[in-house]
Amino acid sequence: MDNVGYLWREITTQEPAIVFNQVEQFNGQAFQERNFVGFLEMMGIPYTGTNVSGIILSKNKDVAKKILAHHKINTPHFLVIPKTKQLNIDHTLRFPLIVKPRQEDASYGISQHSLVYDNISLEKRVRYIFNIMKDDALVEEYIIGREIYSGLLGNETITCFPPREMIFKNSISEDHKIATFQAKWNEDYRKKWGIQNIFPKLSPRLQEKIQDESLRAYRALSLEGYARLDLRLTPDEKIFFLEANPNPHLARDEDFALSAKKFGISYEDLIQKIIELGLEKNN
Repeated sequence: MDNVGYLWREITTQEPAIVFNQVEQFNGQAFQERNFVGFLEMMGIPYTGTNVSGIILSKNKDVAKKILAHHKINTPHFLVIPKTKQLNIDHTLRFPLIVKPRQEDASYGISQHSLVYDNISLEKRVRYIFNIMKDDALVEEYIIGREIYSGLLGNETITCFPPREMIFKNSISEDHKIATFQAKWNEDYRKKWGIQNIFPKLSPRLQEKIQDESLRAYRALSLEGYARLDLRLTPDEKIFFLEANPNPHLARDEDFALSAKKFGISYEDLIQKIIELGLEKNN
């Protein structure tokens, strides 16, 4: 599949009415996701999900945060440390900090070791991102609070689904209630810490606030089709944007589809609607 010639032959041979885009990387590189969509656009082939601009803005997490800060949407204070031979970390951020790959998603590269409390641990984790993840390091102030996921659907007219929350039922410190790769994808780890994704109990006012902030972020980042936004909700009910996930997982039992179902859209209707939105924006 990681071959442009193969893609070109398949598209020209099959002449699809639309491509259902679930590409997350190409040739082992996450940033190539945008180029796949660009390839479809150059070929004049309609596709589902977010356009090239939305993918570029969302995947460059620091750029997304700067755009949203301009729109008065809360984001953690952060800095980007480029992968260079000479590591020189100079910052005024407040510990604890969380260290992430700049362009990966699905919590790839995030573990409990990503949360650091001093400069020595910070440098060690940044080197891990450089050497193992082969990416720039995004360092941001850790926001203690609830992990909230907000699903949205639409192009011009946008629907915001009921939010989901990742909870930790077994004993673990507030500092370490983070959506690591293990917390998302390792069932044994999730059972150990009692990790569940649920529909949270929120006041109507707070749910409306999350919806309004999500809609503003969705539009500001030029997202289309569908997306999931990762948020933090502090104990004093302040909402912080963490990142946007264009074309999120669509399995029937994943957060996005479950939120759509809660809203009143069946799984089959959700898939059909995503296809219709793809055809709509490409006409």
